[in-house]
Amino acid sequence: MPKLFDTAALGLAAIVLATVLLHLAIPLPSDVSWLITVNARMLDGQRLYADILETNPPMAVWLYTLPAVLERPTGVMAESWTIVETVVGALLAIGLGTRILAGTALRVPLAVAAGVVLLLPVDSFAQREHFVLFGLLPWLALAWRRYEGGAFPRWAPAVAGIGLALALAIKPHFALAVLAVAVLVSAHRRNWRLLLATEHWICGGLLILYGLVIVVAYPAFLTAVLPAASLLYLPLRMESDLLLLQPHALLIYFVLLAAVLYRRQITGGIPVVLVAIVACFAVYVIQGKGWSYHLLPGTTLAALVFLELALRAPAPRWHTAVPVGFLVVLAVPPTLLVFGALARPEPLLSLARYGRGQTLLFITSDIGLGNPVSRQLGDTIVNSSPMLWRATGVLALEHTAAASDLPMLEGFMQEDYALLAHDLSSAPDLVLADTEGFDWLAWAGHDPAVAAMLRGYRPDGVIATHGTEVTVLRRR
Repeated sequence: MPKLFDTAALGLAAIVLATVLLHLAIPLPSDVSWLITVNARMLDGQRLYADILETNPPMAVWLYTLPAVLERPTGVMAESWTIVETVVGALLAIGLGTRILAGTALRVPLAVAAGVVLLLPVDSFAQREHFVLFGLLPWLALAWRRYEGGAFPRWAPAVAGIGLALALAIKPHFALAVLAVAVLVSAHRRNWRLLLATEHWICGGLLILYGLVIVVAYPAFLTAVLPAASLLYLPLRMESDLLLLQPHALLIYFVLLAAVLYRRQITGGIPVVLVAIVACFAVYVIQGKGWSYHLLPGTTLAALVFLELALRAPAPRWHTAVPVGFLVVLAVPPTLLVFGALARPEPLLSLARYGRGQTLLFITSDIGLGNPVSRQLGDTIVNSSPMLWRATGVLALEHTAAASDLPMLEGFMQEDYALLAHDLSSAPDLVLADTEGFDWLAWAGHDPAVAAMLRGYRPDGVIATHGTEVTVLRRR
């Protein structure tokens, strides 16, 4: 037993070390980098949803507050603290879930589960959905127990309720997955009172308190940001055929097919996880953006449940090696994407020639254009918003909108022009405009106030990166 424990501990330590080294070597996702920047600005006194136009709810921003706070006294970059925070969150969630499931027929070792949760989401590490997964895991473990009718620790409902509240505060639409699992458990146990289980009351109470905080401290999120985002940002969708054929979506199909192959191993609470996977996929389709991190909870659960089913299957089975190999192959595209970006660091190299500590303004619809490159270089973004999401929404909707809606859409367009003029008034050292596909520099020049400010800049080259051409303007 001590030898087994030592082996498991070493395996877990190796997974943690590999995770830390991997993400110290590659940049964190652009969304994470931007939200770290948001927190740094808030520490400097700027106000969320007033000085900073952010579409995420407050909890999504608060996820990265501690790393931003720790950066200042320690001198260690907030990105490094974010890696530590993510690893700790994953281990805590897996550990609690394992404790709740103690005594069941669970086969996946702790170190393997940690490897899936920490290493599989290469390009989505530390994203908001990563923390949603952490919040869901203890609650899913308790749902598994309730489905089986087994005993669980007295503290489990409190832990599950708190984790569930965290998940829904970050991404409320995962309530669909919660509802689907809760209905399944209640129907299976023929006890509809389980819909009002203790963990759900705790979650509901915490979400009410969270809602009151938003009403009191961030009313602009409810009155200005949320309505605009609902009208302009949420309707932006990937075409259905592309949405359903993304590599991360293929993983869901494969695992559901594997569930048919391993149907004799679907015992205990595994149906709970399968329903959660399908519901997470439905959430991904409803959002319609096609981004891999939107499906992160579903793909991670799919990998975990597949491994569990494969480990339960009688050996030898010829088809065990093929699915495992397929899982590895599916992990290759995001890995190549990230390391491909490192192999072609055009914006990093091009901007580095101006020296560190520059102030930058980006004119783009792509949050990834300025993040994380600005923090890698120690530069400062002056944009009040991570991207021109209102103008992007207007441009996408104006050709199909009713005539009566056009004045409202024009109003949103003018708000982005005004915000851009406000940001330019700080006289940033460099302005970088996305000019391939849609020419955002030409768009900016249509506004007289913005055009007048841009006359204080001269062209200073073009950066071609990731299929996008970026025009650089330098302050005269």
